[in-house]
Amino acid sequence: MELVRAFIASGLLIEISPIGSLSKKIRRSPKLKFSAPSMRVALLSKFEVVEPAPLLEDAVTFYLLGEGILEYEPGKGGADFVLTRKGKRYVVEVGIEKAGYAQVRRSMERMGADFGIVIGREFDVKENLLMIPWWVFLGLV
Repeated sequence: MELVRAFIASGLLIEISPIGSLSKKIRRSPKLKFSAPSMRVALLSKFEVVEPAPLLEDAVTFYLLGEGILEYEPGKGGADFVLTRKGKRYVVEVGIEKAGYAQVRRSMERMGADFGIVIGREFDVKENLLMIPWWVFLGLV
């Protein structure tokens, strides 16, 4: 645990709190993401195969962190990220193979979010929902 705290203090790891009340934030563990996908590969490749999905989540975390208050929705089927920016709430789902809005819509209803974003496989826009291919997102950041 001390090593994790040291990584957070040094900026190698980013700590993302669960959305909700103070008691929920205390009870639930924060999500930990690497500040750069290359750090995940450098530290973990010696011990395990590094999958591309967590690398994409790390990149998305790094970008969204500076855009507003970044949290996550705890529990099964919860949103990967909930971004609050300028009074608006955005539910963000990330996945190499994500191709639908179902999970984002459910989270938007639970969170009372204004917009939903899926960083996945295709490009699509419907009302207050945006789907952007992961490779396009990475090209923009």
